[in-house]
Amino acid sequence: MRPLICTILFAVGCAPQSVVVHFDTDAPIRSAAGDEDIMSPTPLFDALRVEVYPPGSPTPCAGCVNDFDVTAEMFAQGTVSIGVPLTNQSGYVLRARLYLRRLATPSGPAPDASIDKLVGIPTSDSGTSDGLVFFDTDSAGAMSDTPDTLATFDGASSSVGTWPSSKRVACDESATPPPKGSVCIPGGAYWMGTQDGQPLPNRSATWHRLAVMSPFYIDADEVSVARFRAAGLVPPVTFRQTGIPEALWCTFTPSAGQYENFPVNCVDASQAAPFCKSAGGSLPTGAQFEYVGTELGRSPYPWGFDAPTCAGLVWSRESTQFSNGKTPNGLCFDPNGGAFTDPNTNAHLGGPEAPTICASSPCAFLDRVVLGTTEVRNLAGNLAEITADRPFSETSADCWGDQAGVIDDPTCPMKAGGDVEVRASNWAADQVIAVRAEKVLDLPPSTTAPNFGFRCAYPAAPLGD
Repeated sequence: MRPLICTILFAVGCAPQSVVVHFDTDAPIRSAAGDEDIMSPTPLFDALRVEVYPPGSPTPCAGCVNDFDVTAEMFAQGTVSIGVPLTNQSGYVLRARLYLRRLATPSGPAPDASIDKLVGIPTSDSGTSDGLVFFDTDSAGAMSDTPDTLATFDGASSSVGTWPSSKRVACDESATPPPKGSVCIPGGAYWMGTQDGQPLPNRSATWHRLAVMSPFYIDADEVSVARFRAAGLVPPVTFRQTGIPEALWCTFTPSAGQYENFPVNCVDASQAAPFCKSAGGSLPTGAQFEYVGTELGRSPYPWGFDAPTCAGLVWSRESTQFSNGKTPNGLCFDPNGGAFTDPNTNAHLGGPEAPTICASSPCAFLDRVVLGTTEVRNLAGNLAEITADRPFSETSADCWGDQAGVIDDPTCPMKAGGDVEVRASNWAADQVIAVRAEKVLDLPPSTTAPNFGFRCAYPAAPLGD
């Protein structure tokens, strides 16, 4: 890097004596091409902010704030460094933050999603010409109030990408075979929390935690009517139930019919949780669902960063023609298509759809995460999905909300009679922001709706080296 701070502090260039501060990390960093395979560790950082504070000042000196893009190649080549002038006055402090740009706020790196280091700058009579700041990923989300001493730079090779917890860990299918219709979600680390700055219930828009996830299995599709029926269960509300207009959008019929392959909806958490338990699993935690639905933490959508399309996922397809005489209002509503037909009027109603499985590539259907030869479908749309978690406050001590930094397999189990998290968007939602995979609704566990469904997650043994 060009020594920008030198030219800022000294108009004629660097002082006769300066220190070159080198930076290194064990974190996975995005590559220059930005085309990492999903089965490689999720890149956690891609930018560096360096600031210089005069002695006793709570703010950086004028012009002493510099942001740089960084890549894995730059760390590997040892080129992430900056020149800082040395003076005979002690007390100058360098603050360096490694962060992910898309999680930053207008005011700078998000504190919860940065590795933040504070080091004292040596004086000109120290004899120091090189120093090192090491961003250890285990210290993410925390900063000391007391500056550390600049470490000695020995020119050793970079540690970039060696953080053990970021390693992609596959499922050991010989130890724990995958349940029928499920997909292995490999373990690894990702930034849990908002990805586009929107506020969530009980959380600020900058709330993040570095979550380390163990491998697990998850249903490739939402639980179907046929599976639910085979378990001997009946939803609280069924298709065409007398006196409940919204039951027109419910998929479960009294006897097996044309919707057996459709996802079961109009269910509540009190049925979904025991169903998954009887299948050998549980409802996915909020972190598990978010991990899968964000391409293992790589993007805000299952398919990446592009805006959703009507052909790409099942959303905004609600018809309100049966409510107060309104006309269909869904952006993607097709009066000639849709999942349901009212037998009395032969009118199409919209509603969730049976899974879309692409037979060719490229695939117009976006709402899927592809993991090698397998995929998980309908994560952002179709049905909002019931999770195993309850809502939490980001300062709540009984649900890891007050923990900074790295958290292993975060979960916030439901309490008897308490609210439940329902994740993602659904077939009836109209707002684009609502299809973000990290959308959260907090609802009583007895809540049923034609836009709610679920899938199950199952334990998996990690595949050893």
